[in-house]
Amino acid sequence: MQQELDGRADAPVNLENNENATINFLASAQNNTNNVVAEAVGQLAQKARPQTVAEGVAPTTVNLLYSAPDCGEGDECDSDSICDVTGEWDSYRRWVQFTIDECVQKSGVIPIEQFRTVCENPGGALADEIARAARAMKRSMNRIAIESLAASFGDYVNGTNSGTAPAVVPVVTVDQDGLMRPNRIAVAQFNTQYRRKQWRNGFQIIGGDSIAEHNDIAVSMGMTQLPYTYDNRLDDVLQNVFTDTLSNAITIPYGVFNFVEWYDNDLYLSDPRLQTPTRSRTKLVIDGMTYDFDLYMDECANVWKWRLRKNFDFFKIPAAAYCEGADDLILRWNTICGPADCGMLSATVPAPPNGGDNGGNGEG
Repeated sequence: MQQELDGRADAPVNLENNENATINFLASAQNNTNNVVAEAVGQLAQKARPQTVAEGVAPTTVNLLYSAPDCGEGDECDSDSICDVTGEWDSYRRWVQFTIDECVQKSGVIPIEQFRTVCENPGGALADEIARAARAMKRSMNRIAIESLAASFGDYVNGTNSGTAPAVVPVVTVDQDGLMRPNRIAVAQFNTQYRRKQWRNGFQIIGGDSIAEHNDIAVSMGMTQLPYTYDNRLDDVLQNVFTDTLSNAITIPYGVFNFVEWYDNDLYLSDPRLQTPTRSRTKLVIDGMTYDFDLYMDECANVWKWRLRKNFDFFKIPAAAYCEGADDLILRWNTICGPADCGMLSATVPAPPNGGDNGGNGEG
């Protein structure tokens, strides 16, 4: 079973430890298929599909359909006949009007006299340039994803805000032999928090430099199943948001925070009559992500112009939609190298930022 799970391209073990780890997770089917009904993004029964006012004009409003979390049980035996059943229709599908106002794009030009050569060798210089553009755009999306998560950090069960006062949890410790070892108490603390919040659907752990150190040590000890995904941009982005020097981890429950896409070129692809001899509008899939791609011949400038573009945003399932006790589900943690004790396992008293009696201020 574990091999089958790890065999999925979007399984945590296969999310590459790189500068795009956060956006890779948020955009993965593993995360988005839990609550957001993907086929309904941008449309809804009995609702008109909104369109942009003009090409490239933000914001773009879409109708987003999601499935409400499954909450509670009831025991009822108050009707002797099916005819006695009462109540009203209550769908567990919810919809919101959602504004997409994030955009990244890259563009370039090709002299007309060189365009034929480029077309005759589609896997050459132009393909490389577009792939480079896509990688740069994805890094920008990764930064925006971390910033968006930072705006959604919630409280621990004791009411302390995890964004401004992250609990201190060691992920690496030095034992009495002077050897460094990966420490599992952080994962135990994470699980304790979500158990107390009555969240049972799992979460992803993404972290910065301290997580990289944990993973390095674990790999050197022959431990291949690691609980953390490393994003080498996470610390820098969060340190800029919160103006501190902490190393961080974020716990993101599956399906709570969703990546939503919008394609301007869908309209043009649906009707070939909108295409022209000097303007091509299509979509490209690069590194598992889809982009709008435009190619335009500017006769006045004697060049072909290309543009790679992505319209997107992040949708958080409203807190009111969750079961009683499940709220403030996206949490920030300060990860360190240092000692641990049992006081850290308390779900009601996470370690304060400056340490304290529960041993949270280990030495890095």
